[in-house]
Amino acid sequence: FRRQQLQGAFRWLARGRLPVLVNGGVFPLGVRKDTEEGTLLGLFNLSLDPWPEVVWTLGDIARRPAGVERLERNGRWRKTTSVLVTRKGPSLTIRLPGPVTYDEPAFLMLRP
Repeated sequence: FRRQQLQGAFRWLARGRLPVLVNGGVFPLGVRKDTEEGTLLGLFNLSLDPWPEVVWTLGDIARRPAGVERLERNGRWRKTTSVLVTRKGPSLTIRLPGPVTYDEPAFLMLRP
């Protein structure tokens, strides 16, 4: 309940245009970086328990991405179809099935 209250306060402060919000577990470190190549999303799981899934909510993005790529262990980007992208009003939700462990962060690139 506290997390929902804190997220609600952040949404209010950002006037509904929160750059990124991360859900799916406890102790997240979420990242969003917009570039000409696309939007980079990242998650570092700062707990010892694996996250069953990661859900990024982007409050200020113009359109759905044309493609989604995931960063692999070898440092290469690979297209992925396991990511679910949905739009609800001005927000875009990106759902990545887990597990995401503390020793392997998750990074996605949303291509325009």
